[in-house]
Amino acid sequence: MAMPQSDFDFQSEFVIANAWRLLEMQDRTPLSPSFGCFDYKYWRDKTSEFADARFQEGALTLALLSLPAYDRWRKDGLLADSDRLYAGFRAGLRQWHAMQYADGSFDEWYKGERGFAAAAFTTIAFGLSVHFLGERIAADDRQMAVETLRRSCVWLAHREDVVKTNHDAAGAAALAIGAKITGEAEFDHVARAKMRAALQHQQPEGWFPEIGAMDLGYCSVLMDYVMLYVHFSTDPTPLPAMRKLMAFMAPHIHPDGTVAAEGGVCQNGYVGRIGTGLLSAYDDKAGAMVALFSRATPGQAGLLPTLADDLRFARWSYLPLVVDQLRDHFRASTVPLFAEGWTIHRDCALAAFHHDGLDVYFTAAGGGSVRVFGGGQALIEDLGVYGRHGDERLVAGYNRNRPIAHNDTRIGIETDMGKAGFLYPGFLSRLVLRLGASYAWSSVLLRRIIDRYRLRSSTALNQSATSVVKSGSKLRYSRSLSLDPEGISITDRIETSGPTAKPLALDLRCTSRLPVSTSVTRDATSFAITRRFALPAAATGRVKTI
Repeated sequence: MAMPQSDFDFQSEFVIANAWRLLEMQDRTPLSPSFGCFDYKYWRDKTSEFADARFQEGALTLALLSLPAYDRWRKDGLLADSDRLYAGFRAGLRQWHAMQYADGSFDEWYKGERGFAAAAFTTIAFGLSVHFLGERIAADDRQMAVETLRRSCVWLAHREDVVKTNHDAAGAAALAIGAKITGEAEFDHVARAKMRAALQHQQPEGWFPEIGAMDLGYCSVLMDYVMLYVHFSTDPTPLPAMRKLMAFMAPHIHPDGTVAAEGGVCQNGYVGRIGTGLLSAYDDKAGAMVALFSRATPGQAGLLPTLADDLRFARWSYLPLVVDQLRDHFRASTVPLFAEGWTIHRDCALAAFHHDGLDVYFTAAGGGSVRVFGGGQALIEDLGVYGRHGDERLVAGYNRNRPIAHNDTRIGIETDMGKAGFLYPGFLSRLVLRLGASYAWSSVLLRRIIDRYRLRSSTALNQSATSVVKSGSKLRYSRSLSLDPEGISITDRIETSGPTAKPLALDLRCTSRLPVSTSVTRDATSFAITRRFALPAAATGRVKTI
């Protein structure tokens, strides 16, 4: 019988099989002023007036795939030859250099942005390119990379991202890697100071804030880059904070290695492999994650947060390949990932129950979504509800301050519902961005205004396609989940403050592999539905022993 494939191999082989996409995304016309650019919206489709510098991170993927470690795929005709891949890296490096402002910054979301993330993450990518290529990088390419890295590190050294802690962690990692590549000791000193400042943001429960709230995916991103910082700086200072972060995350990781994206403010469902892998030498919970990903893979579900579309593939396709380079530092552990019983983190409104192979996740912050696993297999996925009140579509929305009511067998929430709003910037807002970022000083001022809005609204704006609750309504929504020896019950109830002529209804978003029975009650002011899920016999025994 064939052995299950490890997730590490599954992801890196996916990147190998799709490397041709990355090559086709790149402008390969040497006479073109955008030669080497991966952002085809700019160079080919002409739908953008500027190139997003973060697409250039794809050059690291090409650099890594040019290494001899991947020769066996070339022999089978599954990967382009090493020279072609290196030429793509070389062209990408030169375009990254050309994109850089005189002050060392880059654009990502709008022209003139001079964004912190664009500088931090591209600096990491090209710093890692030089590091892993080693003696294989051409002398003139090394010189250009060092020159560009030095300027970006100088710019990063004097700036911070007040909104997203994972960006500050990435900035520290960029400076630590930059110090290694350029030989500038001052960058290492600044990296250590930046890392200490970022660690100060850790919350008592263990998570780090993103735009004033919590996001599981960005906790993983932060861990990836903190541990890269540790790896390159040899500074052990962040290790206690990362162990605390791992202890926070562990109960909320599904048995298949995924997380509930809706439980975070940015809707990021990423689970890091680099951070947990490098942390595994110091932490058994991280070692349990290494063991999980070494023996199985969530398959496509594990690819969606980072590799599913061209933007994410260009930015993040190097992650599985960096894992390949660092696997010797990973340590698997037999320690259980989950603690028995209920774990409730009230400051970010997440709850999970684990007992003898039965795993229940209740995401209060995301409107009460529910996932149930039995023996590692997904049994129920309930992503919450939409409320309908006449012609209005209403949602509970994300709220990390949502109270959780709980006892040994029942857990629930009660919250207001509001109209779902979606961000589509119009001509005027885009014009304000364009004019406001015309100069370096005005770009800084504009960014402060944007960041203040994001913090006040707790919204990722351009980083989420999901709705934001724009206004309240007179509807009250409650959801409760109960466990008993026979199965699981979920009750949803929507109420108005008084009789109304408009009909009340709930749109359920649920799939189940279990038998379900449904009961509905309705009156002039409320609508309720209870669904009863019959657990299989093996899982029923587990509930009996709670």
